[in-house]
Amino acid sequence: MEIFVNVVFSFLVACGLVMVFVPFVPALLYMLIVTTIFAAVGGFGVITVNNLIVLSAIVLISFLVDTLAGVIGARWGGASKKSIGFGILGLVTGLILLPPIGAIIGLFVGVFLSEIRSKNGEGALKAASGSLIGALAGMIINFFLALTFFILFIVFLAN
Repeated sequence: MEIFVNVVFSFLVACGLVMVFVPFVPALLYMLIVTTIFAAVGGFGVITVNNLIVLSAIVLISFLVDTLAGVIGARWGGASKKSIGFGILGLVTGLILLPPIGAIIGLFVGVFLSEIRSKNGEGALKAASGSLIGALAGMIINFFLALTFFILFIVFLAN
């Protein structure tokens, strides 16, 4: 029965790897919640409190990446604070209208439309592209953080 439970929870944690690519889905937080439930059910014998602290640090790093990646990319591209706000609005609108890829499209369009009013087309395109590159870089970084989380989960199970 123990092997079955380990396999089921490993699968549930692994689902977080796919969830990383869906904007606004807190994939690593989901992975931490599943891991915490697993640890609690097992009396913190297999996954210890110290293991959860290490995994929580990965989730904190992921949160910082999520918060900063798109903004850093947009600022790197020359976007104004106002345009970043429009980008976030576009991201939310795109996510609602065309999940999950709509969020990325909405981010780009929001920044571009805001910047086109104050800059030429090339400057607006550079700012919007920066936000897109930042968001995609954030997803890639979060995927590797999720992969690290999953590998550590498996290592903790094996110990």
